[in-house]
Amino acid sequence: MGLTHAKILLSNPRKPEIEPIEINSLVDTGSYHLCISESIQISLELEIYDYQMVTLANNIDVKVPYVGPVRIDYMERKCFIGAYVIGEGCLLGVIPMESMDLVVQPLNQKLVLNVANQGFQRL
Repeated sequence: MGLTHAKILLSNPRKPEIEPIEINSLVDTGSYHLCISESIQISLELEIYDYQMVTLANNIDVKVPYVGPVRIDYMERKCFIGAYVIGEGCLLGVIPMESMDLVVQPLNQKLVLNVANQGFQRL
């Protein structure tokens, strides 16, 4: 089993005049949140709301900016969420995946719509 990536569209819903960014994001079922790079934050002009402590995979705690809102579009789904600014790329965690009712197919390393719900969002 390898890593799963998905091309997602990120945008700033407060500034629709800013062009959305399509990015190849790492899909991480072991992470909760959306994490973006500082360059994405700057490009989308995302406002810093807070600085929060987060625990990295290596068990180190760091204080990082929390920004938003961010709109995520994937296939015919979308959600609005905050993001942590850390790292060089983009990491899609389980909270935005659940919000869009997406599931990971580990065998073919794809992020897909949850067909069990036939297009309905779970509440």
